[in-house]
This record gives sequence, structure tokens and C-alpha cells, in this order.
Amino acid sequence: MASQHDPDLYFDDGNIVLSAKDGKEQAIYFRLYRGILAYNSPVFSDMLAMPPPQIVEHYDGVPLVEMPDDADDLRVLLSLLFAPQSISGLLNARDFPSKLLEPTRLAKKYQIDWILQAVALQLQKSWPTTLLGWDGVIANEDEEEGLMMGGGWNPLYEDGTLESRLLPDPVSSIHIARLCDTPAILPFAFYRLLTWLTPEHENSEEAMFASWKNAPREELISQQPEDWPRLVKAQKRVGRWFADEVSSLRSNPCPNQPPCQEKTRAWFSFSKNVGRNGDFLLFSKYHSDPTNRSEDSLAKGLCPICKPILQGRINALRWKFAGQLSYFFQLEEVVV
Repeated sequence: MASQHDPDLYFDDGNIVLSAKDGKEQAIYFRLYRGILAYNSPVFSDMLAMPPPQIVEHYDGVPLVEMPDDADDLRVLLSLLFAPQSISGLLNARDFPSKLLEPTRLAKKYQIDWILQAVALQLQKSWPTTLLGWDGVIANEDEEEGLMMGGGWNPLYEDGTLESRLLPDPVSSIHIARLCDTPAILPFAFYRLLTWLTPEHENSEEAMFASWKNAPREELISQQPEDWPRLVKAQKRVGRWFADEVSSLRSNPCPNQPPCQEKTRAWFSFSKNVGRNGDFLLFSKYHSDPTNRSEDSLAKGLCPICKPILQGRINALRWKFAGQLSYFFQLEEVVV
């Protein structure tokens, strides 16, 4: 079987060798320092407590430990142990959950707490846990879309300021949040997934995950198979909740005489558009804004009394909806 020394993590004066196979079944050897491994991980400390010399396998003159982990994932983990400052570059990337998913899994396995804590902190910075935080993220995404469509230079792209305020991939974020025991980010991460569904798939459990923007079906199956039924059930709960809430609001009469017919039209339009758009929080924020005077605003054409009433009720519905996310996604144990 082919083998090779890792080019960056094979120290001539190291006193322990770890070996692991990569995706091609090639053995990769890491020559390291026992003390650094033991200092960072109690599991490594116990693992490397040497048995009697006569039963220890050696490689290149030092004890050898064969690891069951993937060599590429182990390389990232070991790089963090021997150059802890390098984690900053990984955490500052927008796709940090996918880059650090497997190393974080190993950090949990080997009880390397500082890595778990650093990843958990970055998750909390990256994902909102309140409606106000969510609205801020949506504003950032709108800004990015405007800059991209404008095609002009903007300093926000040069220093990464804008990208750092955008949401990372929700699939790997959910997975890594569970590894790091960071449940507070789950409601809005699951909501992000739900908004990525297209209307034609909304009633099909098999086809439901066919149109993720950045999360192919295979990734969901491999990473989060238990969340398929969770999302299907959430979609049904959202549908029932929305139908009940909007139905009761549509039935409210206009305080004017005769009743303002535009109000009823607006609520029916509201219901129809939310069903088509799939992003209730985005849609409702747009139509609850009292400064919105666009032609497609639900409040356009309403009388001076009905307009603020409609906008106020849509806004109240947004807050109520956001407060139900844990229920929708069966995360009742999460405190948002």
C-alpha cells in the first residue's frame, strides 16, 4: 500500500507518529509531539499513554498509532493544534461551517474544547436568534444583491465586510451547531432551509429537497437524514398556522362605513403572495413598512384608517410567527 509523509506535519524531532488513510486508501504519516497532543486533548492523552515497549509498533524510530479517521480531516484538526492562530482564517470565511464540519466532529470526538467553543461562538455571531437580527441579515443580503446588479466597485467587497454579515450554509450550520451544543441558532437556520423550497415541491415529501439553492439532496441525506420529516412537518404546521391567523384577520371589518373593500382584497392578496413566495418574514416586512409606497404594496389604495391598521397587524403577525419557529421545527426545548 502506498504511503507518504505529510509535507507540513512531519517533524524530524517528533516523538510520536499518527497514521491515517485518505480517500484513496493511501496511508499518510504525521510525526508530531506527544506533549502538544496530550495538552489539547484528554482523549489523546489517554490514547498515547504507552503500553510496554515490546508491544508498541514503531515507524521511523518512534511509536506509531494508527488512527481510524480520514487523513484529510485529521490534517485540518492537527494543523489547528500546532498552529491555533490559523483557526481565525477559517472562522472568518462565509462557508466556515462546511470547512470546519469534519474537524469539529473530530474535536468533539477527542474532547478538544477550545475548538468547539470557538466554532460555537462564530455560529452565534453568524446566525440571528431574534427577528430584529434576521431583518438585519436580510438587509445585508439586499445590499449584496444591489451591489452585484450594479456591477460597480464597492469597498465592502474589497475588505470582506459585507460578506462577513451574510448567512453561511444552513445545512452544515445546523449540523455543526449540534456538535457544538449551540441550539439557539437552529430556529432561524431551519427557517432558512424552509424558505429555499419552491412552491411546486411544497406538498411532496420525496421532491421536497430537490431545489435547495446551495445544499444538494445528497448532502442532506448524508448529513441530516433525520431532518427530512422535521421539515415536512414544519411546512404543514406553518401552513395551518398561517391559514388560521390570516383567516381571522381577514374577517375583521373596516371601521369605516361602508366597509373598505380594498382591505379584504389586500388580505387575500397577502395570503396568495406569501404562499407563492415562501418567505413570510421577508414578504411581511416589505408590506408592514409604513414608508413603502410602491405600486405592489398591500396597503396601497386603503383608506387612511385601514392602512395603518393593516400594516400594524402584519407587523404583529411577523413577531408572532418568529416566536413560533421553535414550535414549527419541533425545537420546543430551544429557548429563543
